[in-house]
Amino acid sequence: MALLMVISLAVFILINWIPYALNKKFNARYWVSGIVITVIGPTIGYVAIRIFFHLITNDEQQAYDAYFTGFGLGLLLTLSGIIYILAAIVSTIKKNRHVSR
Repeated sequence: MALLMVISLAVFILINWIPYALNKKFNARYWVSGIVITVIGPTIGYVAIRIFFHLITNDEQQAYDAYFTGFGLGLLLTLSGIIYILAAIVSTIKKNRHVSR
């Protein structure tokens, strides 16, 4: 279980680091990265479930752990993408509101 959590945490950190790197290098917008993360989050979760099942096939309880870890990873990535989108919208509204005064 600990190995699955470490792998999931590493994937989560890597996926959430990509928008920051794209913004710094290519001046990409955070809302675009948020849409991409929201769309690919469930896919990454499904792939993680399949990989975790192949890593752990000897114990039924560990199979449930693999399923819920992959599901949680996909859910957290999707929510993270939604947060990127909402933060970009709020930031844009706040910046435009400040300029118009």
